[in-house]
Amino acid sequence: YFTVIQETKDIISGSFNAPTSEVRISPVATGAASLALVDLCLSARKEAKIDVKVAGVHKVILETRDKVQLGDSITAQVRMVDSSLRSLPASSLNHVTLDIVSDQSQVTVAQDSGFTLTGSSLGQAVMTGRASYGGRVISSAPATVTVYPPLVLDPRNISLVIGASFQF
Repeated sequence: YFTVIQETKDIISGSFNAPTSEVRISPVATGAASLALVDLCLSARKEAKIDVKVAGVHKVILETRDKVQLGDSITAQVRMVDSSLRSLPASSLNHVTLDIVSDQSQVTVAQDSGFTLTGSSLGQAVMTGRASYGGRVISSAPATVTVYPPLVLDPRNISLVIGASFQF
């Protein structure tokens, strides 16, 4: 027979499941807390204690270049940091969904192992990185991406004699 002792219930919620002999800890809010498991059959009441730090997404950072040529692609990265501005580990992606949204159609976004931004029409688009989890959505600061036309030389071929000049 065991019981769970918590200092506070506003950071984590803990419970003991006797049939499976498991302690379940659920985060409630960000912060640090400790949880102790006490064996009620022992007279010494020695407790097994665990310290738990619950980190949440404090800020989302979108990193990308600010220009892309029409038809070309650039990469973008969305990073999540906690309240200490430390990057959250990749394992947190099991619980968080990352995406990039655009206010215009000049840039299309594709996601596979990362994010690829492709210039689809001339102009500017404001991009925002987002992290969604537990019904919350945290957005990055907006980043403007300009789609510019490719450089074209016309005519592409010319023949000149020595001493002549041509303006294009």
